[in-house]
Amino acid sequence: MMQYMSILVLIFATLPLSSGWSGEGTLVRDEPFSIELKALSLDSVDAFFLARGFAAPAAELIAKRGCIHKFAAAHDGDAESKAVAVDLTTWRVRSGDGPWKQLAFKETWAQFLDELNVPKPAQIAFRWAVFPTQQTFHPGDRLWGMVPMDFMPGTVFDLQAVWFVGEKRSETILTNLQCASSRID
Repeated sequence: MMQYMSILVLIFATLPLSSGWSGEGTLVRDEPFSIELKALSLDSVDAFFLARGFAAPAAELIAKRGCIHKFAAAHDGDAESKAVAVDLTTWRVRSGDGPWKQLAFKETWAQFLDELNVPKPAQIAFRWAVFPTQQTFHPGDRLWGMVPMDFMPGTVFDLQAVWFVGEKRSETILTNLQCASSRID
């Protein structure tokens, strides 16, 4: 397991904030912090989970039901910069004029994966691939992972993102984000 974690750390540490993945992304900068959100195609999500030991029906269900987005965050401040805290429990999403609701965290998905009888090694791979629910960024820190929005393919939604630079709360509402709606041809 430690070897697997070391490989993940090496891979993620060498990736720039913008990974060049296809599709349109949304970038927010609040110096010294930046976040990027980008929808992942149904095919890439399906393939990702198949490669980690999920049965085909479970991988496809996550791809179709998850509205999975790549979330990347970076703290580009100097050594004197304050830490930046992200707590996804403070984030909200809404579709259309619907009510704001909490994101579906990796902890939320754990019960769902158990119900699907997903093997434990595949569940561990899922936990490591999903962005941490709470994370503190110090100068030079970068991290990315998947964030399930829990909407159906093609859904247009708004996201309220919150982070703290030291004690100062920062917030933005990203509008008209969209879940992937089709497979890659």
